[in-house]
Amino acid sequence: SKYRGFDATPPAQGLYDPRNEKDSCGVGMVADITGAPSRTIVDGALQVLENLDHRGARGCEKDTGDGAGILCGIPDRFMRRVAAELSVELPPPREYAVGNVFLDRCEDGTTEGKRIFEQVLASIDGLRMITWRRVPVESECLGKTARDHEPTIEQAFIAAEGALKKDVKKFEAALFVLRKRAANLAAQQPGLPFYVCSLSPRIINYKGMLTCPGLVRYFLDLQEDDFESHVALVHSRFSTNTFPAWRRAHPFRHICHNGEINTLKGNVNFARAREGLMKSELLGPQLEQCFPLMELDQTDSGIFDNFLEVLTISGRTLPEAVAMMMPPAWENLDSMDSKLRDYYKYQAAIMEPWDGPALVCFTDGDGVGASLDRNGLRPCRYYVTKDNKLIVSSECGVLKQPADSIVAKGRLSPGKMLWADFGKHTLTQDGELKAQFASVLPWGDWLKTEAMTMETLLNAGSSTLPSVPQDLRAPLLRAFGYTQESLELLLLPMGKDGEEALGSMGNDTPLACLSEQNRPVFDFFYQLFAQVTNPPIDPIRESVVMSLGCWVGPETNVLSSPSPQHCQRLWLDKPCLLPAEMAALSRTTDLKGWKIKSCDTTFPVTEGATGMEHHLARVCKEATAAAKNGFQIIVLSDRSLSEKHAPMPSLLVSGAVHQALVSEKLRTKVALVLESGEPFEVAHHALLLTFGCDAIFPYMAYEALQLLGDEGKFGDSWSKEEKFAKYQKAVGKGLLKIMAKMGISTLRSYKGAQIADAIGLSKEVAEMCFTGIASQLGGLGFEQIALRTLSVHDRGFSPDGGYTVTRPVDFRSY
Repeated sequence: SKYRGFDATPPAQGLYDPRNEKDSCGVGMVADITGAPSRTIVDGALQVLENLDHRGARGCEKDTGDGAGILCGIPDRFMRRVAAELSVELPPPREYAVGNVFLDRCEDGTTEGKRIFEQVLASIDGLRMITWRRVPVESECLGKTARDHEPTIEQAFIAAEGALKKDVKKFEAALFVLRKRAANLAAQQPGLPFYVCSLSPRIINYKGMLTCPGLVRYFLDLQEDDFESHVALVHSRFSTNTFPAWRRAHPFRHICHNGEINTLKGNVNFARAREGLMKSELLGPQLEQCFPLMELDQTDSGIFDNFLEVLTISGRTLPEAVAMMMPPAWENLDSMDSKLRDYYKYQAAIMEPWDGPALVCFTDGDGVGASLDRNGLRPCRYYVTKDNKLIVSSECGVLKQPADSIVAKGRLSPGKMLWADFGKHTLTQDGELKAQFASVLPWGDWLKTEAMTMETLLNAGSSTLPSVPQDLRAPLLRAFGYTQESLELLLLPMGKDGEEALGSMGNDTPLACLSEQNRPVFDFFYQLFAQVTNPPIDPIRESVVMSLGCWVGPETNVLSSPSPQHCQRLWLDKPCLLPAEMAALSRTTDLKGWKIKSCDTTFPVTEGATGMEHHLARVCKEATAAAKNGFQIIVLSDRSLSEKHAPMPSLLVSGAVHQALVSEKLRTKVALVLESGEPFEVAHHALLLTFGCDAIFPYMAYEALQLLGDEGKFGDSWSKEEKFAKYQKAVGKGLLKIMAKMGISTLRSYKGAQIADAIGLSKEVAEMCFTGIASQLGGLGFEQIALRTLSVHDRGFSPDGGYTVTRPVDFRSY
């Protein structure tokens, strides 16, 4: 076989990158609300799965599927019987855990995987290895590709000892540490496949690269009459234009998911950065041994499941953790209860949403639930029967029920959730569930006393920024690459109408890397957009689900209990700052004692093309040092631009600093503000934000509007404040339009999500400044970019006195 082991994804090559793995699938769930296990639940779930076969996919081999699986409660009666056959007696329920482990098919690999697992287990207090059991399977029912990559599947039985016996939460935390440490240790041995499907005292996972009907044929355990459960989640996978693999099949350890996480790169980057702040009372010093918490070789759904598990380990309930990761559209919903709005605004200060079309079904064995994304872009229907069965699926008709047996039915609305609690024998709908979340703590009081808004900063006093002398306006505009076209066709309509100018569709300009002109780095990027199974959003008619509001500034430990400290941040309604708002940032020092570090993003012209990369590294070093030394705001400023100092491209420097802070796990400690004269178009702002900026002050765009006003382009009645406000509004509307093309609703999710691809930038530039993006063709390195920057800068300070920014010959920018 070409690929070793069960992880059948090829390495990155050409235009293919395994980081782009996505799913779009069929989801189903059957549960007994009273928590009583029965064979009926398992049979019903398997029937649902078989009826979802059309939602999955397969290639030319009829018995190789993209993936199918079932996540259910541990069948205690069955497990005791098979353990007895191995001459083993199991402890009482919840005092033992069972997990299915994918190991290398060759005997040496299997033995090594088990050795690593047992070695880590022996080092953790309170865990005892009971036995291994080879999971019986029928390999003959697999298609050729599935069989080529079939793993050995071993079942690990583990007993809780001492204090872990009576505390299932501590038991699960110890199992979490075992699983993560064993996986990290196995990863150090190249070519050793190792994957734990699940490891829990409450639930167990059977899955693989199977078809829906093939699941029960392959796993012989599922055919046994005493394999009973009170809950079962099933999933039929359609790996959207990507490779199927055994470990990528759903369900995962808590969820099965139909949809796509559009903001995955940003979510992963910020999750990695949060590891620097993480502390857990439950895990203690063992937490660091579990890093990285995200399995980056998983799909978007698998990584979502990783972080959800981290939140539940921290003490949050499963529905609460899902509500944090997939909040409804609370920002513009006037009818929402104020306490609930405060709850969501508080939670937004802890983390950004994982945005995209999604139906997620989830369980921890003590309850089961389903939740829909804020746009409702995936279907979810449910039935409740007289005998207390809850049936949930992505479509109707998956499990036949007599009409007179159904006591309630419905569909989840956008952003809504339902939750069945097996201990309380209750099914709780969204309104009651969220009201419980909102009433636990005084979220609104904490926001009033601890959080800052731009309004509070503006009301706290007045500050001014240095203005650009009129005689320097034109040279600076030229040095930043502005043209007559920029001013009159792009900026003027934004300042007048509060929106971008309309133009014909199509782009017949040459690629930036091939252009005769010195194009800005922004022009080397192309926005990604929603495609395949992923719908875009209408930012005008669906404006209720969209938001530009963002928290910025230092975060606290995401794993700690809710406290006022979590919302000691600054709320910005818009990321494009007006001059008065930029000046007001200094008042965070007076109000909350925040420290602001300004980093100069220019470099001496005398150092030539090689100087820029050196100074880019300098800025990254200054920023990381500031974050370590307790600064809360880092301002990247090119205000010191002069005839002797050229500006580094703002997208390069902001991207490089963001990536440097992420790699050092410092990004969530600071707000990253760009003060630059280069950005002025909406696309510039969008790229800066998606590559990591928190806020942007485009000071030369405002100077350009003043210049146009001085030339009489606005008329006599326009104040500069009106022009600036219109420009800010235009940027906001344009950002919503760009986000909507990718199916992203909130700027909090768009920031850092890297929703763009590069054409014509070298690998070294992409790696340092835009880690993880696609730039397959290679292209300009730092020296070539610096040469172009110096050329444009030289044009700005040309000795030709007759060369003005609005001279007709300067109209052509491409």
